[in-house]
Amino acid sequence: MGGGCRGPVFRGLPRVAAVRGSRGPRVRGVADRRMTEERWQRATYWPLMAISLVWLVAYSWQVIADLSGPDELVARGITGVTWALFLVDYVVRLVLADPRGSWFRHHLFDLAVVALPLPAAAARCACSPW
Repeated sequence: MGGGCRGPVFRGLPRVAAVRGSRGPRVRGVADRRMTEERWQRATYWPLMAISLVWLVAYSWQVIADLSGPDELVARGITGVTWALFLVDYVVRLVLADPRGSWFRHHLFDLAVVALPLPAAAARCACSPW
């Protein structure tokens, strides 16, 4: 049979190839499934769009209806949870970014959008009777 153990048994299986600078061997013909910042952004774009619309409705309801009591608590809870989801998205994208420093410098507006509600939320909590 001439080929020893490498004959027909391994025919059709993908070959493992070591790639310099990679975090381990890659399999030829198999897509790389590691999460990247670009892949994360593609996967979360539409869910975050829906969450932003939920935030917009809750915030508008809170401002226009001049809420108090349980309705205000629900609206604040919704806006707080949506803000937390945007914060998680920002942190995940920062962690997944390949050159983090460069990504951070190019996404300062995103940081401002996530960070600016913090002082307003702290002021609301300080002024709130509950």
